[in-house]
Amino acid sequence: MWDEMEDLEDGKERLKELEDRGAILRGYKMLKHLNTRVSAMKLLDAIVQWASKQEEIQSQREIEDMDRAGIRDIIIALVGQTGTGKSSFIDSVTGNTSEGVGHDLTRCTNEIKVTKCAIDGFNVMLVDTPGFNDTKNLSEPEVLGMISNWLNTYETRPILSAILYFHRILDNRVSSSSGTPTNNLRILKKLCGENVMTRISLVTTMWDKVENKIGIQCAGI
Repeated sequence: MWDEMEDLEDGKERLKELEDRGAILRGYKMLKHLNTRVSAMKLLDAIVQWASKQEEIQSQREIEDMDRAGIRDIIIALVGQTGTGKSSFIDSVTGNTSEGVGHDLTRCTNEIKVTKCAIDGFNVMLVDTPGFNDTKNLSEPEVLGMISNWLNTYETRPILSAILYFHRILDNRVSSSSGTPTNNLRILKKLCGENVMTRISLVTTMWDKVENKIGIQCAGI
């Protein structure tokens, strides 16, 4: 169908998009959050264990405060549409049910919120981001750009250990209006390095709202 393409460059761009889509689909992990502390800690522990094996985690230096990020720090970004359970996941991890109570929170650019916790001897920084297409109409590229700007605030710019894409199992597909990881591969590579595909995890939530059989069908597993 190349003869039906009005512009050869458009065809090449589409081909590159499909190649990127295939690469991501081969690399990303699918995880399930059951809206409980046990489930959240199990999921986070799996991510930390994976991240700790990566070559970026080499130094034994501990960070002293939230203004410094070291190689031993594991930085995990939480992204997704509003209402997909990002903040609830952090509440489950910290054991708190209200923002600001007991959280080790730092506000960055008045938009990104960072929660620090210790997991298996590592300093884990959970980077909570505004929901895609929320009341401020932030697009996925804009949110990812905010994360990039936040990383630039550190003296030695770290890279993300993982990106958790939160998706309600009630929705049978990722909304095209908010975009998907395939549409932002260049940005993701800047955030995570060349091995970006292996750092993306799709976290399905709201399993308590659907019957297990229906949920499995929605997840495509």
